[in-house]
Amino acid sequence: MALNSLLVLIAKALVTGLVLWLIFSRVDLAAVGVAIAQIQWGFLFAAGLFGLVLIVTAAQRWRMVALALGQQVTLRQALIYNLVGVLFDNGLPTGLGADAFRTWSLYRDGVPAGLAARIVITDRVCAFALLIAVIGMGLPVLLAYSGEPVFKYAVPVVFVAGVAALVAVLGFSWIARFLPDYRVTRVATRLSKDLRTALFGHQRSAHTIFWAGLTQLCRIGMVMLIALGLQLNVTLLEVFVLAPASFLMAMVPISIGGWGLREAIFIEAFSLVGVSAPDALVLSILFGLIWLSLGLLGGLVWFAQRKAVGLPQAEEGS
Repeated sequence: MALNSLLVLIAKALVTGLVLWLIFSRVDLAAVGVAIAQIQWGFLFAAGLFGLVLIVTAAQRWRMVALALGQQVTLRQALIYNLVGVLFDNGLPTGLGADAFRTWSLYRDGVPAGLAARIVITDRVCAFALLIAVIGMGLPVLLAYSGEPVFKYAVPVVFVAGVAALVAVLGFSWIARFLPDYRVTRVATRLSKDLRTALFGHQRSAHTIFWAGLTQLCRIGMVMLIALGLQLNVTLLEVFVLAPASFLMAMVPISIGGWGLREAIFIEAFSLVGVSAPDALVLSILFGLIWLSLGLLGGLVWFAQRKAVGLPQAEEGS
């Protein structure tokens, strides 16, 4: 199994390198250099601060989901696990590294493995649900853009598929009544009930939705601040419409940390509003580098925790 995982990781690394090579071989590197030379670094620093706020909002969302499923997670725990999770997110296929680390961390803190996995999976689906909602809000504006890039027509398909998947997950516990009583059916039914509880059936459900939505807005804010730092002629509405769908498509786990795939999608997406390929490439790379920097910060936190107490330990209270 370890060998298979290693081979998959190597394959994804090769895909990442190949896609990045194709992009750089077709983009005007002189124009990329000009874009980099004109960066206003204050906006990039502000984008980094927005990234830290994003981690706080994601930690709060996770806490609300855990509470809905009967497990208390302190703010300190959630912040550390989400910050360190960014490190793993940058080194493994998109999202999987952070989720595995958070599940493992909860388990180390005494949470049963099954419950830990349910909390992390439910949190991930809640984040996905709000991402789909944001994409849906921007869809009418996207379809009104001129031009015929693949991105413009792929987003509605992805949006419909995302809505269908959410509806299927939310309603699976009812559908399961007509299915054989297999273990996978019981697991899926449990996750369906967990998601409904987290989003609609708990006294903190409104808080979960609030923090999940704020997380998406923080990610949009990061992209907008980087665009301002590059002096790109884009509006906040355009970033609101294009960035969330780009991030969703970049979640396809075929590259390391979304690298390469995100850059290709950004080039395609932002061409709809007149952003050149070199500028869109730099926009995506800077976002990735800021996220990577936050991951390195998470690595320092993890190292400090390991050196002090072996690994982060649970606190009493909230």
